[in-house]
Amino acid sequence: MADERTYGFSREDATSLVQSISNAEGWYPEIKPRGGGTQGRCGDVRFQILASDSTTRTALCVILARPYGCEIADIPATVFEGQAIEVCDPSGCFFNETNAILLGRDGWAKYMMPVSGASWCQGSNPYYGMQPEWEVYSLCCATDSCAL
Repeated sequence: MADERTYGFSREDATSLVQSISNAEGWYPEIKPRGGGTQGRCGDVRFQILASDSTTRTALCVILARPYGCEIADIPATVFEGQAIEVCDPSGCFFNETNAILLGRDGWAKYMMPVSGASWCQGSNPYYGMQPEWEVYSLCCATDSCAL
């Protein structure tokens, strides 16, 4: 049976606290990502890789899913009329395979801002400077066969 206490609060107290910090739209501004707005709540997507370049750690990806309540126009930094995004792998641990293996893979990305300076994907490109970008944080494993 589940514990009736969560982080030192009873279930009733926790429910009351959550209800007291939400606004009329059901958003919780105290826990919304810094910066808020549509980029905060609409800055997370599931994607499929259309084309990739492992040397630049980037991939052009079609958006498969977005957060509930987010319209296409709410998704930041899209291309092809909101249908795709350019995703970056600044850590180099997701797009470090051959392009043929990356093609068609599903993953998840978040719209993030580098803490200082440009990210690895932005490099010294003066076009970017210190700009937010879509960063991959999960990628499905490559499969050789769909057989069960």
